[in-house]
Amino acid sequence: MVISLLIIPLFSEVSQQNFVTTSISFAYPSLDLLLFLVAVLGFLVFTFTRLKGRIGVAWLLMNAAILLNVLGDMTFSYTTLNDTYYNGHPQELLFHWGYLLFALAFYVHAREL
Repeated sequence: MVISLLIIPLFSEVSQQNFVTTSISFAYPSLDLLLFLVAVLGFLVFTFTRLKGRIGVAWLLMNAAILLNVLGDMTFSYTTLNDTYYNGHPQELLFHWGYLLFALAFYVHAREL
């Protein structure tokens, strides 16, 4: 789905933009997919194994924050590509919620040590 919504339209714009802009625009969704896979793996490890322990909650919160940031990057790339992004767009809430979850995860982790 990411390939059809972001990558293919991005490469159709190559002739209109310079190479650096296109390569950076390509790097965000592709590297976010890798980060998404790591976060899903973290969810699986800390949800379905015995590693829940004392810091399992902090790591679950951190993985949730990563997922929200990945979704925020994907929606940002999509809205920018379609020229529908503006300052104050509701998709920015994904970033804010992700940052709050990062702060909560660090707080929980420090409290559990």
